[in-house]
Amino acid sequence: MFMAAGIFFVLLDVAVSALGLYSFDIKHLLLVVALSVLFALAGWFQLFEFLFIGCYILFDSLDMVGGFGSVEFGLLIVLVFWMVRSWVVPAIVVMIVYGVLSTLVSPTSQLQALSSLLVSIVVLLIGLSLRWQSNRRMLAEFEKEQAQLASLNTRQELARQLHDTTAKDLAHVTMLAQDVAKHHPDLSRELRPLVAAAAEASRRIRPIITSVNTAATETPLSEVIAVVSDMLTTRNITLHTAIDGDIDNIPTRQQRLTAALAIRECGVNVLKYAPQGSAADLNVNVDLDSRVLAMSLTNIIAATPVPASVTSGYGLMNLKYRIQQEGGTLDISHIQDRWLVYVSLPSGVASEKEKLAKISK
Repeated sequence: MFMAAGIFFVLLDVAVSALGLYSFDIKHLLLVVALSVLFALAGWFQLFEFLFIGCYILFDSLDMVGGFGSVEFGLLIVLVFWMVRSWVVPAIVVMIVYGVLSTLVSPTSQLQALSSLLVSIVVLLIGLSLRWQSNRRMLAEFEKEQAQLASLNTRQELARQLHDTTAKDLAHVTMLAQDVAKHHPDLSRELRPLVAAAAEASRRIRPIITSVNTAATETPLSEVIAVVSDMLTTRNITLHTAIDGDIDNIPTRQQRLTAALAIRECGVNVLKYAPQGSAADLNVNVDLDSRVLAMSLTNIIAATPVPASVTSGYGLMNLKYRIQQEGGTLDISHIQDRWLVYVSLPSGVASEKEKLAKISK
């Protein structure tokens, strides 16, 4: 806008001069061009605002601008912007200085003083009105952000409470009932309805958690691992972790989200299929050069795993599909009595390159 206005000032003065409204003076025109350049640069660099104002007031007080007076609008525009930024006092000081100097050098001082006063009043009204509108807009945006943040925090807290209390307690009840039925077969018939009811309630509550948590903020991978580790302790399963690299900052956001989903899903599978009191091993590595995030999880398989209805997450097949869509891999292998899950997630840049390569083929 500043550049367009600067060009307009020069063209307007040249057009007025060509119409013969005042005599053409190349020296004054060059000064106006220089001032217009300073005004145009003020749109990008704040320093040029001060240079433009200082030069214009100096040239005008020395009567060097002549009849080319359209660039004066540039001074008024800058002062309006100052008021929008809440620089009201500096803008008023500049208007006073400019009005006094213009009055002193003008041959019609009284008329110039009246003109400067009227112009100053108009600039003040426009600047303060725009500042009021700007403040209202910023206040509305702030209130909107606060409302969104409050809603987000509420949804996230609700999801966390459902997950950390109700869902975990249901899973815990189911696990304990299964363990009691295993050690006391004579009670298995009486415990079966309890297991079925808890499993069904757990299945129903998980979509609710997912629904209210869709807008939740991203949880760092280190916290996800800690939550999964705490979850496994409900069946006295110990999670041994080995982390190589800054997993919370080096991977891309998409890598972290997918890795968190994989860790949660694999953790649920360990809870379902590992024997009580056993241990699982989680290794997470971030390669600084390739930016590939790799993780592996191993656990012992129980002879009699709990029913799959206890949880109803994405499932390994859906997880594998999602990882493959992002250019990664998920491999599952069975070695004697242990399960091994290996996940490899490339960075977003690598994924985009692979997609482009596929398209070009």
